[in-house]
Amino acid sequence: MSSDLKIFGNCLCPVHVHNRWTRDEMFVPCGRCEACVNAAASKQSKRVRNEIMQHKYSVMFTLTYNNEFIPRWERFLDNNDCPQLRPIGRCAELFPSCPLNYFDKVTGKWSIDLDTFLPKIENDEHTEVFASCCKKDIQNFLKRLRFNISKLYGKAESRKIRYYVASEYGPTTLRPHYHGIIFFDDASLLSEISSLIVRSWGFQRRVGGKRNSFIFQPFADISLTQQYVKLCDQNTAYYVAEYVSGNLGLPQVLAYKSTLPFHLCSKSPVIGCFKADYCEVLGRVHRGAYRVGREVFDEKSGQFMHYDIPLDRDLCSSLFRKCLGFSSLSFNEKLLRYSFYGQHFAEWYENANLAFIEWKYSTRLFSADFADFLRSERGWKYRSWLEVNYKYDYYYLEMDCDQTWYSSRNAWRVVRDFDMNCYLPWNDLYYTYVRLFDKFEVMRNSDQLIEFYKLFNDIVHECGFQQAMLAAYPLINDAVPVRTREKLLSECGMIYKEDAYLRSFFDEVAWFGDFYKFGILDYDKFSAYSFYRTQYFKNYLAQQQLRLLKRNKSKKLKNTFVFGSRQIS
Repeated sequence: MSSDLKIFGNCLCPVHVHNRWTRDEMFVPCGRCEACVNAAASKQSKRVRNEIMQHKYSVMFTLTYNNEFIPRWERFLDNNDCPQLRPIGRCAELFPSCPLNYFDKVTGKWSIDLDTFLPKIENDEHTEVFASCCKKDIQNFLKRLRFNISKLYGKAESRKIRYYVASEYGPTTLRPHYHGIIFFDDASLLSEISSLIVRSWGFQRRVGGKRNSFIFQPFADISLTQQYVKLCDQNTAYYVAEYVSGNLGLPQVLAYKSTLPFHLCSKSPVIGCFKADYCEVLGRVHRGAYRVGREVFDEKSGQFMHYDIPLDRDLCSSLFRKCLGFSSLSFNEKLLRYSFYGQHFAEWYENANLAFIEWKYSTRLFSADFADFLRSERGWKYRSWLEVNYKYDYYYLEMDCDQTWYSSRNAWRVVRDFDMNCYLPWNDLYYTYVRLFDKFEVMRNSDQLIEFYKLFNDIVHECGFQQAMLAAYPLINDAVPVRTREKLLSECGMIYKEDAYLRSFFDEVAWFGDFYKFGILDYDKFSAYSFYRTQYFKNYLAQQQLRLLKRNKSKKLKNTFVFGSRQIS
């Protein structure tokens, strides 16, 4: 089996959606199949590995729960005797969308009933209760960790940390736990990081009989948490990101949005991305180099392999954000939209500061900051101020649409943070930004078209032209005429003669004859020629399943190797 099989979209079961902004019918990845999970895991692994290489120290940790503090959900019957799910105990107020149960209008059944499987909590006697991951626990852990670091060392820039945390359910008992990495560069912090992690994994419990008195209560045994804190490098630690591949095959109650495994990471910039990377992207767009050849060492063959690597999609999407109707706008219309946010920012900031000073003295809130003022006086928020003072431009440029507003704000941030004069000197900064944006779109679309036809030719060679056409254009059966040319000529020849589109269509696309029966389109034949029935697709499916299996096996083996004494079941 080839090691580099590809299909259009690289998703096993793409979802047909309607784009309400462009009004186009399109297919998007499902995000749940083996191919999508493999792609997400590889993407996160690359980010974590790049982040590790940028820091002196990287510390891996695993966080678990004792039964007393594990987040719990229960199944109960509501007033209508319908089974529902809700969190209980200390997590009861963390999920506002509960009680939880969904009614399927197609099947006419509720998603949860009394026979729905609930994973049992180890050493717990309750049968209608199960455990789940809790994002709030990790968010509080990171806040306490940063607070404890600043309390011990102060708010020095060199002691700032970055993080990546992924949640997982154990493969056997489905017990929730978390794996993470802390990235930092300070040597003195390295000696204390283990105790800081231990002191941060828990919550403050109120002491009875005393006013405003609390003690720290750890979620798990201190020795167990400390045992899992290990120093790591890019060769052993980047596998933490592979835990996003463990989301397949979960029980139904653990696959809801409130209970599904998650991952959290540092932002601004995101894990694995740095300012130098953004500058490289802008420079390559300016030079017109969408793909760059690089030599990458292949451990299996022991040789360097040449790859033409395109611009990173995530970096590009954070630099260039499309406004509403981007493809149909002229250059001047784009320039007006992308410059609108920054054009009036200085004027607003000056007036808002004066209003802030007056507000502070009138309210006697001398300790308040500018953010407190904006929260109190919402009319002074930048967007509200623009809507009042530049009302015509605001609505003419469609700034009331969030997509256009945030794309304009993103352009202001890019122009503020990066030197645009080095690309097109003596030009307006926003003019340079839009020129680079347009150039990037041309390069990206051209590269996509080239790669599309390369893949199309490969699939034609492997499967045949008809299967390749149905794979590349999944909605083509909606565009095929119901009658053949001969049938059309015999019944309504004038329509055929007068309609140039029909004539060119039938004259050029003769292969559609296989989909007709007695001159009438037979939709069952589309299924017979489906790309998803070909051996090529079956090989691709087997390849993705094998990769996922290897990824999960590697994850378990490395987990045992790194943490030594105990593997989480």
